[in-house]
Amino acid sequence: MGALSCFRFVCGILTLELSLIPVNLAVSLQGILLVSCDFGCSCYNCWICSLCVPIYVSVKDQWFEKSWYLWEKYSHQRICRASIAKKQEQEKELRQEKDKVHDMTAMCKAKAEAKAEEKTEKELAKARMDVAHEVRLAREAEAEMELHVAKAGQRVENARRTEAV
Repeated sequence: MGALSCFRFVCGILTLELSLIPVNLAVSLQGILLVSCDFGCSCYNCWICSLCVPIYVSVKDQWFEKSWYLWEKYSHQRICRASIAKKQEQEKELRQEKDKVHDMTAMCKAKAEAKAEEKTEKELAKARMDVAHEVRLAREAEAEMELHVAKAGQRVENARRTEAV
C-alpha cells in the first residue's frame, strides 16, 4: 500500500512522484479533488461528493475503471453545482436589473409628475397674465370711451352755448 502515498492532489492539480500509475490515468484524473489516507487505508475520499472509492494500484484495470466512475460522478455533480451557481448568479443579476428598472420607472414617473405640475403652473400663470392683459385692455377701452363721452358732452355743451348766443 506504499504506492498510495506516491501521488497527491494539490489545489485540484495532480502532482506525481515516480510510481506505477500510468500517465493516461494521471491525465484522466486531473481536476479531481481527492485526499489520500495516510493511515494505510486503501481508499481515497472525494471532498466534493463524499464518495469513498477503493483503489487497487496493483490491478490497474480496476483502478482505471473506478477512477472513471468517480470522475463521471464528480463531473456530473460539479456541472450541476456550477449550473445552479450560474442560475443563482443570473437570478441575482436579473433582480438587480429589475430593481434598476423599477427605480428608473419611479424616477421617470416623478419627473413626469413634476413636469405636469410645472406645466400646470405655467398654464395657470399664462392664464393669469392673459386675464390681466384683458382687464388692462378693458380698462383702456373704458377710459377711451369715457374720453369719447366727455368729448361728446363737451360738444353738446358747446352746441348749447352756441345756440344760446
